[in-house]
Amino acid sequence: MARPLRIEYEGAVYHVTNRGNGHEMIYREEADWKAFLGIMSDVVLKFGWRIYTYCLMGNHYHLLLETPQPNLSQGMKELDQQYTRRHNWRYEHSGHVFQGRYWSGLVLNDNYLVDAASYLLLNPVRAQLVHSPEEWRWSSCAAMAGLVPSPSWLDIDWLPVDYRSAPGDPNGPFLSYVRECIGKPRPANLETQRHHTHRNVKAIVPDPTGVHN
Repeated sequence: MARPLRIEYEGAVYHVTNRGNGHEMIYREEADWKAFLGIMSDVVLKFGWRIYTYCLMGNHYHLLLETPQPNLSQGMKELDQQYTRRHNWRYEHSGHVFQGRYWSGLVLNDNYLVDAASYLLLNPVRAQLVHSPEEWRWSSCAAMAGLVPSPSWLDIDWLPVDYRSAPGDPNGPFLSYVRECIGKPRPANLETQRHHTHRNVKAIVPDPTGVHN
């Protein structure tokens, strides 16, 4: 069976996720989480990506990112392979760390971005790991809310003005909105977006500059 096509073009925005092989943990200790973020920062610099949101969980991760150049497949291959090499060296393991190719869905509407970011950042709350999303160390929530310094590779300028928070404000508009989404079902526009995967998006995206397997 042929693999789904990967649609890539300049300025494309994606929700990307991958999980551990057999749903096993991909981050076993604090150094693993930090190593993944370090590798991701190198990939972002090399490929010119803009990371809008990230959330790392024990056995999977979520990214919301823009590719100014059509290079998602190249960057994701390097991200997962570099982390796999480090993980296998650290734990004297061989074989797959991730279940396979990452999943990616195109974000075709700017109105989806805030809802997508909120939904991704609530993963630790839904998993009952924290009470409030900014408490989770391994996501961009606290930085996006202005509670901690933002790493140089995290782009928060995409946030609409109405959602931007003053530094140190624990009740700023973005964090307040994310908290309001706790316990709510997946937003309808996210359900619609799930169908805009690479099997059928060709009819939606005008003149993509590249189609990759």
